[in-house]
Amino acid sequence: GGYRLSREASEIAVADVVTAIDEKVDATRCGGLANCQDDEPCLTHELWTDLSERIYDFLSGITLADLVNRREVQEVAQRQHGISVNEIDGKSVVV
Repeated sequence: GGYRLSREASEIAVADVVTAIDEKVDATRCGGLANCQDDEPCLTHELWTDLSERIYDFLSGITLADLVNRREVQEVAQRQHGISVNEIDGKSVVV
């Protein structure tokens, strides 16, 4: 099993994957629409918006190669699938 990547795993950020599957990193309750309270931003809207941006920035700094090389990721993959996930060969990530 695994995936064939269009770019090197070291060139693909986790944030790229989140964006590619049409997910949003959004900690607000309003989905970023700023209509939290009576169609207006709530008191803490900007706080949650800032947090969302920081999470996205954090995920932008982690590549797929970084992720699969994490010890805890390898341990879970070994336990669940009996394989090693650190087998990155060019554009293939074996999971």
